[in-house]
Amino acid sequence: MTETIQTAFDRLASDLRNIVQDHPIVFLLSPGNWGDSIIREGAEQFFLHYGFKYHTVIAKDVMKKRTTMEAEIAKSGHPAPVVVCNGNGAFCGHYDTPQITAQLTQHFQTAVMLPSTIDMDLSQLTFAPEMHFFVRDRFESQAQLPDAPFCHDMAFFLKLVAPEPRKEVGYFLRQDREAPKGLVVPRGNFDVSKKGRIYTPIQGFVDAISPYKTVHTNRLHIGIVATLLGRETYIYANDYFKIRAIFDSSISPFFPNATFNTVFVPPKVRKRFFS
Repeated sequence: MTETIQTAFDRLASDLRNIVQDHPIVFLLSPGNWGDSIIREGAEQFFLHYGFKYHTVIAKDVMKKRTTMEAEIAKSGHPAPVVVCNGNGAFCGHYDTPQITAQLTQHFQTAVMLPSTIDMDLSQLTFAPEMHFFVRDRFESQAQLPDAPFCHDMAFFLKLVAPEPRKEVGYFLRQDREAPKGLVVPRGNFDVSKKGRIYTPIQGFVDAISPYKTVHTNRLHIGIVATLLGRETYIYANDYFKIRAIFDSSISPFFPNATFNTVFVPPKVRKRFFS
């Protein structure tokens, strides 16, 4: 982590401590893919580093009635724990995560949303009585919530190491609902984020990316992992401002090995000539 990024996390820890005080944390994981697990891992390392007491609850377990929020509150050992929600990019029109998150925070007096992208009017949702948001970009999300403090995506708290890369170029492009229209992916493309969930350990994710000297992706957390590993990283836009805004807020100022482009242009396929 660069000193400036570390300073931002120090400030986040101070803000969170002022909110939480001596209450334990119920760490809520909303539905997500393997890339969201990178955020989760960064958040958990953050809690451990700064000495926050917490236990984790998977939102899907509550929705599927495998547990209840009442049981999780009791498990905390405190009558009024604070729910802290994992940061994400789901506060947009693509997902039902905002509704699920709002509903589950209502079991608590105080709730915190770790640094997230916000691309919707939150006034239509009912959260905990004391709801605190942090945003992970200084642009559209900050404009949507002017009073919300900025901090970098929790993935930037990670210290990642991997062997030196031996392969030349890896393509990790998404083709789902956040993919830009008309995207053409090259042969050998591997959308690794789909291969795990928010609770999947991250080592396999890192191991899929780290062998490549150069990485092309329109997945935010593939781009962040490749950048943190020091790879030559080309990050492309998704279908809304999320990636570009985070690139400008947290990658461009600190990591010269990463480049942002609006449109991915697939490599030309070499013609084979047979005699």
